[in-house]
Amino acid sequence: TTTVDGAIIFVGKGTATLTIVIDDTITLTTEITISENSGPVDEYTYIHNAEEWRTLITLNPDGKFKLANDIDLAGGWVTPNGESQLCKNFNGELDGQGYVVKNGWMHSGWAQPSAFGNNYGTIKNIGFVNIHGGNLSTDIALVTENFVTIENVFVDWIIETNGQAYGFAGVITGYSGTGTIKNCIVSLRLGDGLVSAPSFYGSIIGNANNWNGKLINSYAIVNGTGVKDVASKEAAEGVTSYLKSEGNSAQFETYALLKAGADLSGYDATL
Repeated sequence: TTTVDGAIIFVGKGTATLTIVIDDTITLTTEITISENSGPVDEYTYIHNAEEWRTLITLNPDGKFKLANDIDLAGGWVTPNGESQLCKNFNGELDGQGYVVKNGWMHSGWAQPSAFGNNYGTIKNIGFVNIHGGNLSTDIALVTENFVTIENVFVDWIIETNGQAYGFAGVITGYSGTGTIKNCIVSLRLGDGLVSAPSFYGSIIGNANNWNGKLINSYAIVNGTGVKDVASKEAAEGVTSYLKSEGNSAQFETYALLKAGADLSGYDATL
């Protein structure tokens, strides 16, 4: 098979005829034979644009996906059924390959859905840039609750609503289940013209309530907000009280302070 931008993907053994037409005048035809020893079959579905982003994950939350390039959502990621949530439970694999999903708008507020619902799969090597939303509360996050792996993920979240938020938040995940968050960075900032500083717990994880969860080498930058800690539960004595925290996970006010004080040795600098 071929992708929309012309890449050839092997899906199984056999012989296929490939025809290439150039400028409607030149036609080239060749046969390609794939044997059992031709190498592994690529089991991933490639996402090339905003329409595929909104549709493919929604239709197959158990699938294995890779980004083929940066995805410009141009304002939102509402799915074909009109919901902002891509899936209630993500059981597959999403490998961003260092690309970003950008210019999105997520609904937010009490009981609004996260993008991936509960994560029972793997989300890795991907950036979410210029993602807008209102004040965050308990379950407003990329993932509602994490049970497996979120790794090498960057989220740039812009708060667009004045006033105080309350309770827990968490940009990567609202709740820490039995999963791992590793090598992740969150940028949480106020939108243009906003002067009110929302105050809530947990810039990376809203409610760190499971000893089996892990937060490893992950950092948050909060600009103009009153976020209490990278992960919290009310009256928390620190993130290590509620997770098996490994590495120097911490929260900073600016990128400059983060670069000066954080150990980013394990982070994928391509994002």
